[in-house]
Amino acid sequence: MNKKKNTSYIRLIIQILFLIMMPGLFTLIFGQLKQIYTASIKGNFELGRILPMSIEIFILIPLTIMFGRFFCGYICAFGTINDLIYKFSSNVLKIKFKINKRVDKFLKLIKYAVLLFIVIFIWTLGNKGLNGLNPWDAFAQIIQFPPSVQSILSLCVLILVLIGALFIERFFCRYLCPLGAFLSLIQVFRIVRISKNKSNCLNGCNLCSRSCSMGIDLEKIDRVDSIECIQCMNCSAGCLGNNAKVSIKSKTINEVAVMLIFVFTFIAFRGLAVSMINNNTSKIDTVSGATRTSVGIINAVADALKQAKK
Repeated sequence: MNKKKNTSYIRLIIQILFLIMMPGLFTLIFGQLKQIYTASIKGNFELGRILPMSIEIFILIPLTIMFGRFFCGYICAFGTINDLIYKFSSNVLKIKFKINKRVDKFLKLIKYAVLLFIVIFIWTLGNKGLNGLNPWDAFAQIIQFPPSVQSILSLCVLILVLIGALFIERFFCRYLCPLGAFLSLIQVFRIVRISKNKSNCLNGCNLCSRSCSMGIDLEKIDRVDSIECIQCMNCSAGCLGNNAKVSIKSKTINEVAVMLIFVFTFIAFRGLAVSMINNNTSKIDTVSGATRTSVGIINAVADALKQAKK
């Protein structure tokens, strides 16, 4: 079981680091997805204008297509909070709640309905009155300094989500997360897979299914193709017979190695993109006579154009 402990500890370290350093990343990325969509339907999508403000989503999409939902399993702060709450409830409070498999499968469809609802009624029709239901906003407001809550309703939804996490592992991720729903749909052809020869499984073991944080039934399958998989590696790292393995294009790879490849690739590309945008922004600032960060690149361009017309 040392293999499982080592893998779990490394994953937990990665999760805690991102929770501390980038706690609002999930909100930022979903906001970027909204920005891309709304710009597209309005017919004013310009890559040069959108890209500087949407670096993370442009990096995450190809990485998810190739690797799967590593973002959900390692980087998302909301997912980490769900994990920590469930660990506390199961290890300290000794809560042992088991949801019916059929009910679980049905409830997992809700997040796709949530995503569709947001796209149609909020992003397309512009119904701002429903924004108050967003638990992400309440979470983002609480973790900022000084903490504040602008919507009591979103805070109530957040509390209900956290209560759900006490009883069901990854409650929000399984049933409600619209970003998780989007990432699920684009990871269908991922090259990183977890596979096993079920004929070599120990009779009555079923440890892979019992350890799956997303509640996927793994006992009777040879390869994890479920779009619910968040690549947490609990099944492969905890396999008693070392039967379940992580592979890239059918070639076995160490669990920790693939974790670090995804995380470092995301960080490296994000850092490179931010650096390039900062350099471009500095040049624009020289023309416009302003001092701005990459977040203000659009304003800098506008100022430069105004001055050029004078």
